Amino acid sequence: MSDIIPDTLRELFLGASHGVLATTGPGGPHASLMGLAPAGAGSGLYLVTGRNSRKFQNLLADPRAALLLDDRAADPRPEPGAVRALTVLGRVRVLEGEEERPAAAAIAARHPHLRGFVDAPDAAFLLFAVETLQLLEGPSAATVLDLR
Repeated sequence: MSDIIPDTLRELFLGASHGVLATTGPGGPHASLMGLAPAGAGSGLYLVTGRNSRKFQNLLADPRAALLLDDRAADPRPEPGAVRALTVLGRVRVLEGEEERPAAAAIAARHPHLRGFVDAPDAAFLLFAVETLQLLEGPSAATVLDLR
């Protein structure tokens, strides 16, 4: 995937360490701040959550999700209108067995403070597979890339 997206989108997508994950379920929409790690060969993003969490239950019922990434961490006081935000639409798949190992390693390496969470017995490792990217630069300049 990473070889077909423009550099600006790839930089923001692969460089983001955190994002807001939006899911939906019987109780309605739910948003969660998540630590992220790029999956191998730019195939998506790894996430980890508890198996008893609302977001996990929502994703079991409906794997469609949205992820909002931005570049405020690179410049905590950007000029007004200079923030870039990337909305990522896709599907989340629960990783099982040996698939969990690279996800756990990638998340622990990028987020050492999450090590205890990664090693928890109820940790669920997820792969967010991208379908659509929408980059917003400033208040109105949008670029949409459909990867389906």
